[in-house]
Amino acid sequence: MQYELREEQVAARDFLLDNPQSLLLGDVGSGKTLVLLDMIDKSPAEKWLVIAPRLVVYNAWEDKHLSKFEAFKDWDYTIVHGNKWREKFESEHDVYLTTTDFVRTLSNEDFSYFDGIIVDEIDKFKNPSAKRTRQLLQNVSKYIPTRIGATGTPATKSLEGLWSQVFFADRGATLETSISAYRRKYFFRGGFGGYSYIPKRNSLEAITSAMNPSCHRMEKESDEPTIAEINIELSTDNRKLYNAAKRKALIAFEDNEKLVGEAAAAYSTLRQICAGSFYDDNKDWKPIHQEKMKALEDIYEQNQQKKILCFYWFKFEAEMLRYWFNHFNIAFLNSSTKPSEVSTILRKWAADELDFIFAQPASASHGIDGLQVGASSIAWLTLPDDLGLYEQANGRIAGNRAERAITIYHILTKNSIDGIIFDSLQNKSVNQTEILRRLE
Repeated sequence: MQYELREEQVAARDFLLDNPQSLLLGDVGSGKTLVLLDMIDKSPAEKWLVIAPRLVVYNAWEDKHLSKFEAFKDWDYTIVHGNKWREKFESEHDVYLTTTDFVRTLSNEDFSYFDGIIVDEIDKFKNPSAKRTRQLLQNVSKYIPTRIGATGTPATKSLEGLWSQVFFADRGATLETSISAYRRKYFFRGGFGGYSYIPKRNSLEAITSAMNPSCHRMEKESDEPTIAEINIELSTDNRKLYNAAKRKALIAFEDNEKLVGEAAAAYSTLRQICAGSFYDDNKDWKPIHQEKMKALEDIYEQNQQKKILCFYWFKFEAEMLRYWFNHFNIAFLNSSTKPSEVSTILRKWAADELDFIFAQPASASHGIDGLQVGASSIAWLTLPDDLGLYEQANGRIAGNRAERAITIYHILTKNSIDGIIFDSLQNKSVNQTEILRRLE
């Protein structure tokens, strides 16, 4: 696939090339990753380190860009993560991608090889006291001449968190050379015991004005929801299970060309394995993987712990969610939810007292109003093969009354029926028989 930058993306890329110590502030869905890759391609810097959350490294950078666009397929890159990270790091490449938490593992000497560094989702380094932030600011950025940070949410909770993000890029040229000096200039002590920092009058205007020369703002081009794909991998053993179920589904389907009986059961098993379990002949189940649970928690963290409306399909998914997220504030909307409970759930949701609502789309896609209040994220664990259910469920938040930019995350098992159903839903041509045919 080829790509062509939009006008606003070209302006962003040129700003970064002209200002090699700067921040790119872009809305979700504005195309930041493509801008950064094109900037790398045209920059005089030759050896790059890219730091991002795990989900962003594997999905946004590798799957959605480096493996997708022809211009990047020949790039010499590696992902420095996992047990063999040192071997990968010491081999010769042009671009090294690593995860946010992995910064703490790298030594000062490790960073001396690079002349360009990008920190995607740099708001993960907003706490100047955190070990990974100290490593980034004290031992990393001052040795690398080209330093680019990127985020869509630079100050989600307070103005304090801006300092470390901007300091990474310009080493204090705009917002002081230390967090102490920054606090003295723009804040006063307050709160219980004087341990909180409260912005002085007009601090917001003063800070943003000071940041302006080091930052470029890029907005999303439309109000349509952003469609995001998050891919997970099956283990070798689970892939064998999946392939066996696929063979069974295709053989049963070939016998009568209808999705009934054994073909229907095998079709459902394929979807269940992707979700994390499957029902046996006695309708019992046990978890075979939790990859979608992990991905959902990553999405929550990536989105600054903002509440998420999450849709699931199978009953065992509800039990897995209840177990995995038992330390979060959660609620369920399904056929077992009493009408009196719905109003309580919606009240808590509107008051931001819930982290997640887990909903079965057949039960929650119609007749429940109020989910759109303050919410901007939808996640799908298992997609329905019913376009009406899919669109109605998304409309709970992403309808005409959406208050803010909406992102719809689809957690998909790679090389599976998940992707076929996803493509069918996006093309508005969902047909179970055609989905089975495409499995071949």
